[in-house]
Amino acid sequence: MGLNKKITYSVIFALIVFFASMFINIIPCQTAPDIPNPVYTWKMCTLNPDIQIKPGIKNLFLGFSESLTETYFIVLFIIFLFSIIILHFTSRKSGK
Repeated sequence: MGLNKKITYSVIFALIVFFASMFINIIPCQTAPDIPNPVYTWKMCTLNPDIQIKPGIKNLFLGFSESLTETYFIVLFIIFLFSIIILHFTSRKSGK
């Protein structure tokens, strides 16, 4: 499989996962009340901006980012990189 196909498949897969994360709780996050020194609990969250607007609750997406926009780019990059690596090792040509 050529590099162009690997990149194309990885971009398509990353976009599918990204858009699925808008509707399905598949992104790990930490939630806590918006108070000083909160105690966070892990759960799975969605990246839908309409659902994330809850007063008094603080979300840390992927454990370190409160910004939804930053999380979008991180998720796209991680899924793209993961799928490129998987395709690299699974689509090797056999020895001559």
